[in-house]
Amino acid sequence: MYRIRRTEEEIVVRYNRDQLMRCPTHLSIGQESAAVGVIMALNPEDQMYAYHRSHAHYLAKGGDLPGMIAELHGKATGCSRGWGGSMHLADASVNFTEACTAVGDAVSLGIGAAMAFKLDGSQRIAVVASGDATVETGQFWEGVSFAALHRLPVMFICENNLYSTATPINQRQPDSPIFERVKSFMWSKRVEDDDVSVVWEAATECRAELPAFLEIGTYRYLEHVGPNYDWDLGYRSEQEVKDRMAHDPLLLVRLKINEDQALRIENEIQKAVLSAFNQALAAPWPKGF
Repeated sequence: MYRIRRTEEEIVVRYNRDQLMRCPTHLSIGQESAAVGVIMALNPEDQMYAYHRSHAHYLAKGGDLPGMIAELHGKATGCSRGWGGSMHLADASVNFTEACTAVGDAVSLGIGAAMAFKLDGSQRIAVVASGDATVETGQFWEGVSFAALHRLPVMFICENNLYSTATPINQRQPDSPIFERVKSFMWSKRVEDDDVSVVWEAATECRAELPAFLEIGTYRYLEHVGPNYDWDLGYRSEQEVKDRMAHDPLLLVRLKINEDQALRIENEIQKAVLSAFNQALAAPWPKGF
């Protein structure tokens, strides 16, 4: 979780200052435990499909940090060879197949993979991570219906951070919990992401009940896309954001380890993050650029 946080903190510092990452960046600061808790419950061979806010999922799945940073800089050493940017991370070596920009697309891709796994008799599963706005698409409801009908080995993970860009969920969806609406199709549950171990336990349970749906209550600290705070836009208050930051899941994890361990982790990750940026800056552009 700290690896994800520190990486994105460095993106925040450099994005506007250096003007070298020219792709849109949807940061996961505040939402790390939702991604990490789920991926702790997976096997390495399980296939991951994520949405545009996918840095956390990629790194938690074992993705290459220098490869991700190079990708944000459009370099040939990037995990998508410099052509995908932040919203199109892909890395077959860790079974992170695709991050999708269009809301709902990960659902269709994940279902296709799950059908292939079932037909092949594979023990692999497909995991689809997306935001709460995904359940407002036809793809989602067609997808859960198809997955339920064919008993596909797929986990649907909904990271509900309460907002779609700048629109609160109560202005977009009926007053009924998302996980309750999905229960008529399959096993469905909701947890909060305050404690990553709670997310992990729920994801482990979810993986045993396929097809299954897990809604995770979470919260992003920064703007929908970009490195800034956005309470000046008026759709949420500064106090709301700071109240959520006071219950940062990263703080809870840090309390569970001793100070020496924490400092060692922080020092190692700091070196790795700075090295990743240095490698990205020195890397070549893709051919034909």
